[in-house]
Amino acid sequence: MGESLKKEFLEGIRTYKFLTISAVFLFFSLLNPILNKLVLPNVLRKQFNGISNDMLKQMVITTQRDSVRAYLTDTFEIATLVVVLVLATLIAGELRNRTFILPSCSHKDFATTVTAKMLVYGGFIMGITTLAVVIDFYYSGILFGTDMIELGVIIRSGILQGLYYIFVLSLVMIIGVFFTKPLAAGLVTLVPAYGTHVMSKLLDVQKYTPSGLLNEANLLSCYMNPAAVYSIIITIVASVLLLVLTVKLLEKRELARR
Repeated sequence: MGESLKKEFLEGIRTYKFLTISAVFLFFSLLNPILNKLVLPNVLRKQFNGISNDMLKQMVITTQRDSVRAYLTDTFEIATLVVVLVLATLIAGELRNRTFILPSCSHKDFATTVTAKMLVYGGFIMGITTLAVVIDFYYSGILFGTDMIELGVIIRSGILQGLYYIFVLSLVMIIGVFFTKPLAAGLVTLVPAYGTHVMSKLLDVQKYTPSGLLNEANLLSCYMNPAAVYSIIITIVASVLLLVLTVKLLEKRELARR
């Protein structure tokens, strides 16, 4: 396992996967507060000549809490696209390049290889989502003034957001089994990645789906909603099941080619 973890870590650095994903989250964590504090108010003033300050305050973000919430909402739309397309090569790319032959020849099973991918990239995503929201929190505090929000609440929001992306990562890997073109795997993965969140909102079943994690992260509440526990458990179970199924499908796919 140690060698597989090292391989995936070095691969993430060599192919700029870590750098690309980090750049997206950190860029938005710094850009979002600036847009809400400086750019958006000026745009509205130009669009609506003579608008009063009171009316303007109702149209723009004026607090640290709302700024962090806006960041969490905005990053989901863009970061999901980037995460999926960047990580689409994890399985589909290896199938296309036939690099799964190497682990087989060195007597490593697919379970070790796939688990290593999940641990390395899942751990990285969890770390960068948490770091980015903490940076956005402090930067928003500088621009808007600080609210009564504990750092632990912000860290929890970053972890919950990261857990949702781990679910997305498991989708990327299992869908990648059916494709040898990473782009095709990525585009197909976007359907359930976005669709889970959209449909959960429409059907009002967020607490029973991974989408509930994003909803809870956005609340920035001092106390976590007990209903969020359902989303956490369901997300972890779903991710593990998808991981196991990915391994089984890879084993059958390899055996079918022999």
